[in-house]
Amino acid sequence: MLALVFLLLYVVMWFVLTRLTDSPVPVRDSFITSLSIIATWMLARKIYEHWFLWIVVNFVSAVFFLIRGLYPTVILYTVYGIMSFVGLIAWKKTITSEL
Repeated sequence: MLALVFLLLYVVMWFVLTRLTDSPVPVRDSFITSLSIIATWMLARKIYEHWFLWIVVNFVSAVFFLIRGLYPTVILYTVYGIMSFVGLIAWKKTITSEL
């Protein structure tokens, strides 16, 4: 179900960014934004797997920003990616300690 929601969000975001903005990379921005929305929803529902989405979002974003030459933003999203990985490990520990 979340995959379908992602696809719907992706198409809507792509359409909006293509038609209503001057975004130079609407496909990339749509992907990052749509996946971030899904990951945020999963986080609010305390679904453990949201960490995997955040890891993907942050490292894919870092690569996209590297390609665009936005180096301070690359550093920021790399730190976010590392923090996501640390969060994944921390949540895993709390889950296994509760069992």
